[in-house]
Amino acid sequence: MRRGMIATGAVAVAVASLALTACGTDGTRHQTASPTVRRGVGFSYATAYTSLHGLRADSKAVAVVSPTGQSNVTQVGNVPFTISTVKVVEVLSGGPLPNVLSLRQTGDARTSAPEFYLLQQGRQYIVYLVPFSSDNGQWVTTGAAQGIWASSTSSNPDQAPSPSQQFDRVIQNDQLPSSLTPQEASAS
Repeated sequence: MRRGMIATGAVAVAVASLALTACGTDGTRHQTASPTVRRGVGFSYATAYTSLHGLRADSKAVAVVSPTGQSNVTQVGNVPFTISTVKVVEVLSGGPLPNVLSLRQTGDARTSAPEFYLLQQGRQYIVYLVPFSSDNGQWVTTGAAQGIWASSTSSNPDQAPSPSQQFDRVIQNDQLPSSLTPQEASAS
């Protein structure tokens, strides 16, 4: 009998402790600031695309572009953004697009993560695009690097590619096709 009373008393003390502890909180979880200093840029996609249809649905246009070599880097907080001038070689879907546009990408030449792939002069790219802001005329690739395929052949970057020319993913960490042609991009 005495053993049962001790066990019951222990349970009562535990329940009372929990009840008193809970009274001091609002029931939400609070995180404290981490003392760890991170180097580089943290990034996550707002959407992880699993199909070209989904990527296209969130894009205003799909185009073949060629960087001109003109770019500048701007900082927002500690995050670098590269704004590159690209020539629109061919609009594959959607639009209209200007002949030349400013493409904003997260990162700069010192950023080494694949998610921060920067377009390089002398190559063509199939890009899925959305306006960055209606008041500054800049564009971004839909889903960051998810919306970029690079030409796998060297050709004149200012000439429209053949409909069957192969373009390869610049990152391979998602479920989108590893290669794409202008014809496939037009149909997406």
